Amino acid sequence: LEQAGAYMDETGCGLVDYGALLEERGHGLLEKGRVSTDYQATVATTWGISFERVEGESEAAACLLKLCAFLAPDDMPKGMIAEGAEFLPEPLRATAADPVDFNGTIAVLRRYSLVDVAEDALSVHRLVQAVARERLPEEERKVWADAAVRVVNRAFPYDSDEAQNWGACARRLPHALAATALAEERDAGLEEAGRLLNQAGLYLKGRAQFPDARRVLERALAIDEAAYGAEHPAVATALSNLAMVLSDLGDLKGAKERIERALHILRAKLGDAHPNTLLVRGNLE
Repeated sequence: LEQAGAYMDETGCGLVDYGALLEERGHGLLEKGRVSTDYQATVATTWGISFERVEGESEAAACLLKLCAFLAPDDMPKGMIAEGAEFLPEPLRATAADPVDFNGTIAVLRRYSLVDVAEDALSVHRLVQAVARERLPEEERKVWADAAVRVVNRAFPYDSDEAQNWGACARRLPHALAATALAEERDAGLEEAGRLLNQAGLYLKGRAQFPDARRVLERALAIDEAAYGAEHPAVATALSNLAMVLSDLGDLKGAKERIERALHILRAKLGDAHPNTLLVRGNLE
């Protein structure tokens, strides 16, 4: 009701005319994929009407909504999006890099109740995200999945296991998990997804959340193997990170197996004297 009211207020459309639009657009909008609610068709149609209006009014705003559909729904830092502007398709790339234009773009989505804004962050209803993704052709989903994982990867601190970075990591962790999952589904941005999950796993390890760290680092390892092949140094890094968490969990056998595999890769690819090889060898000893 809030969204429908926002559309009518913004466009001057009357209740009768809006009802006719719902009737006209209400068939087959979500033939692919289903949102799990009894009123999914009405919801999808209601938002679909506003999506089309936004697309006609501001291409950048439509692009921003597509990006938001590939992040976690709550607390999307505006600064995170702006800092990753270089990874965004145009016209959102130029818009996100300009604070005035970016705020104007957000205002378009707010007028149609498609996003909420709280200080420096955006939030989008989960059903809006689901409908926005379903409207996209598969190739465009890959584009936005790739863009989202690159934006979050840029924003996630490198030294994620150090306490001074925990606040930033905690805020970005939901977006890291959401963006990498959606990218992995579409085989998009795998190298960035692997790096991002490794950093997220190290953050969780630093917070002593070892079971969660293990799950995240196992995902990172699988993605790195898919992106680089089983014998790449990046895979050795993922193995080494996972081994440290397994050791923390008391699985010394599992940790030793992964360290030995990592050491085999590094010796073959980088040589015995390389600093990375020596570091991993020290972990084994």
